[in-house]
Amino acid sequence: MLRRIRETTEKELAEGAPHFSQDKLSVLYIEATADGMQVRRLRVDERGAFLDPWPKGFFDERFAEVYGP
Repeated sequence: MLRRIRETTEKELAEGAPHFSQDKLSVLYIEATADGMQVRRLRVDERGAFLDPWPKGFFDERFAEVYGP
């Protein structure tokens, strides 16, 4: 989705590919706290980049897949 946002903004979509923008995307991070569950929205800019820092552990698994342990 982030890539499609970037492709839309930079007008690099393949012919016939649907447009997608950050206002159509919602990334929610749900974590357990001592007081119960907390929902955090992670904002994305028009280039498909996160504006808010990732919560601890949010992308650890993916990072390990790409860069190794």
